[in-house]
Amino acid sequence: MSSEIFSILFLCILFHSHCSYGRHFTNDWAVQLNGGDDMAKQLTDEMGYYNLGQIRGFPNVYLLRKKEHPSRSKREAKQLNKILNEDPRVLWAEQQEIRVRDKRNLRLVARNGDFYVNRFNDPLWPKQWYLHNSRSENEIARSMNVIPVWDMGYTGRGVVLSVMDDGLEWNHTDLIRNYDSKASWDSNDNDPDPFPRYDKIESNRHGTRCAGVIAMVENNLKCGVGVAYNSKIGAIRMLDGPVTDVIEGLSIAFNIDYIDIFSASWGPTDNGETVDGPTTLASKALEKGATIGRNGRGVIYIWASGNGGFFDNCNCDGYVSSIYTLAIGSVTYDGKFPFYSEKCSSTIATTYSGGYFGKNGICATELYDKCTTRHSGTSASAPMAAGIVALVLEANPYLTWRDIHHLIVWTADVMPLLNNKGWKMNSIGFMYNSQFGFGLLNAEAMVKTALKWEYVPQKTLCDVNAEASFPVPISSNKSAVIIFQTDGCRDTWNEVNYLEHVQVCLSIDYTVRGALDLYLVSPSGTETVLLTRRIKDQAIEGFKNWKFLTVHLWGESPTGLWKLVIRDMSKKGYNGLISRATLHLHGTKDIPKHMLNAKKVYQDEERVLSAVDPNPEYEDEKIRIDNSYFLSQFEIYF
Repeated sequence: MSSEIFSILFLCILFHSHCSYGRHFTNDWAVQLNGGDDMAKQLTDEMGYYNLGQIRGFPNVYLLRKKEHPSRSKREAKQLNKILNEDPRVLWAEQQEIRVRDKRNLRLVARNGDFYVNRFNDPLWPKQWYLHNSRSENEIARSMNVIPVWDMGYTGRGVVLSVMDDGLEWNHTDLIRNYDSKASWDSNDNDPDPFPRYDKIESNRHGTRCAGVIAMVENNLKCGVGVAYNSKIGAIRMLDGPVTDVIEGLSIAFNIDYIDIFSASWGPTDNGETVDGPTTLASKALEKGATIGRNGRGVIYIWASGNGGFFDNCNCDGYVSSIYTLAIGSVTYDGKFPFYSEKCSSTIATTYSGGYFGKNGICATELYDKCTTRHSGTSASAPMAAGIVALVLEANPYLTWRDIHHLIVWTADVMPLLNNKGWKMNSIGFMYNSQFGFGLLNAEAMVKTALKWEYVPQKTLCDVNAEASFPVPISSNKSAVIIFQTDGCRDTWNEVNYLEHVQVCLSIDYTVRGALDLYLVSPSGTETVLLTRRIKDQAIEGFKNWKFLTVHLWGESPTGLWKLVIRDMSKKGYNGLISRATLHLHGTKDIPKHMLNAKKVYQDEERVLSAVDPNPEYEDEKIRIDNSYFLSQFEIYF
């Protein structure tokens, strides 16, 4: 077997990815009508559909099933779509497509150390190194400063979380005290009970593991201790069956005035060749939850950034790159970037996880009332972040979703991560890194800052069109530079003077999509990498109105000249056209009060400044796959 074929086969197994992908359409349509139930009945009777009912949370949106139509087809029913969308009673109609959504765990054996801290009687507590604030000689301090927050009296009490996944064994000894049925739903079977389906390979254990990271009960002689061990935990069962836009929309928008935090450790396949994200209802649900959920303060959506490793880039995941989610990456026991984590400019921060050299996994609840020390990947990082945010919301329940974003940027800790390459500093003084976002979550700093927090001003949005005559040609071994000039929409309702999220919406047709990389340079000269080359992505589809997100420019002024660099350095003779480029500047007109006469203070300013990498991040890198290295370090479950 050639080394190239072996590498592809091995990494397909390692990253649990789907090495082939075909589209599958159902005989269901989501349809929004101009009227209610009477109009729905009239339309379905005339056109030969069953009316499966109004979709919860979306007024006048119905799920219709076409009679005598295949329940699964590789081809879209374009003629039926056309007939529905041209009917004057229909605002829009979409055939439901089954979408691939993978759980972001790693199936690795964790070889744990036995460092012991005598605080709880739970048997796995000595192995919860990521909560111990421990430090051995010549080691970095491994701490997200959770214990000091517990000592302040904050343990998640009164905060409600829900894990969107494959179900929850809610009668587990270490979870039942904290289980909340009002935060739970089964979107797969359309009933209130999210209990997982058992099978011989325990394929539906993922959600129970994620919930345990958040809410395992303390001092009950069972498993370990959750980050927010007095919080209320629910679950949305949605991954044990075909996943459609309707399933995702229902799940993301479930009981958003009751649930404070959603944790999601899944997404499009992390195979280095997929570009996918939320479609109509899921996108509307994210926006609805963030803008009107929690009685107007906004639900906190926390997303695992992805396990595609150096083959992938999490800006090709539309859930991670949504402005309404907090994208959380991973860092290992010894402060390194894990082999499975993905770089991207959407990641806002990191928490600890396992997987590096197969050591030091995360402790969690397991199916059949068991425990595990083998939870890993960014699947473990997202619920850990959710637990920390729960501690923050207990301390200050009035924080909005944007306040939480600002708090993370303002308090994330770079000190334990400075030995890694790629650190930059934006013009406001925030350190950032495509691997780690703004740093490691620091629960103590977040809570103490939240207690005296002054809420951020109202969000504004300034859209800027490129100063280019489209289409713009692009080809191998060349760069296309697109210019944007803006005053931040000054003197309008949309005026932005202080940036938060920045999106670039692009449409590109190109011979091989994975050959492209993208860089954005702000008026202050701050460089952010929107996309790295993906050698496995041989798609010819390009990008269609795809929004690339960066958080690296947080706090900067948008006024001036922006440069977007799109290039292909492959020298392969590829070519294509850029047909659209729009800049979306999210931020505020007024300065956030925590930035008035203040800048982020780092514990060791001299060391931080010395860690800033002066070299451009987009220098060419040779990707090396060392099979013997991987095989010698990991035991893989086949």
